[in-house]
Amino acid sequence: MSNLGEFHHAEEAPDKKSRTLVAVVIAVAIAAFGVYVYESGMWNPQPHQLVEDSQLPH
Repeated sequence: MSNLGEFHHAEEAPDKKSRTLVAVVIAVAIAAFGVYVYESGMWNPQPHQLVEDSQLPH
């Protein structure tokens, strides 16, 4: 129990190149999701057409 304060994951901070790479990957993922949402029409759904009873399948 007394050794818990001595436990450290990594002494070195991530270098600038790896931080930049992570930021680019996250930005690309967010952009891809935005394109997917835009193309799927989630923000601008098509209006639903009303169907009369006579047109319903039996």
